[in-house]
Amino acid sequence: MSTQAPTPENPRFREVIARIVGLPGFIQEMGVELDRLEPGEADMRLVPRPGLLQFTGAVHGGAVGALADHAAGCAATSLMPEGQVAITAEYKINFLEPAKGEAVVARARVERAGRRVTVVRVDVYARTGEAERKCAIATVTLTPARFG
Repeated sequence: MSTQAPTPENPRFREVIARIVGLPGFIQEMGVELDRLEPGEADMRLVPRPGLLQFTGAVHGGAVGALADHAAGCAATSLMPEGQVAITAEYKINFLEPAKGEAVVARARVERAGRRVTVVRVDVYARTGEAERKCAIATVTLTPARFG
């Protein structure tokens, strides 16, 4: 098994993803921020606020799923050819414990990048200070779409 980082097909992938993340819409409404982006990897963060919480005080599962989905999309898009972005075909998420903390962080890594299908694993953590607890695991299947 190779530990070499994947090579992006689009040398401007950072610009494309920054543009997408900055567009108005759901991701902006949630307050999601891109913390780290490397070829085949992306970390995104969400700071909980009242509108994203369920009655127990934890971040709602829908918001956790959306965070994981967006992180997966960024990781997959980083390996797509110019003029293409990754869109979700399917995702599965397992919730391990409530997402309670100062932030919720999604760390996405491409497991397999293909021409038609890319599979990304996302580990989601609830962070308080420096301490993190894994609160969810998602597997996201994405497919290319034209963009630009």
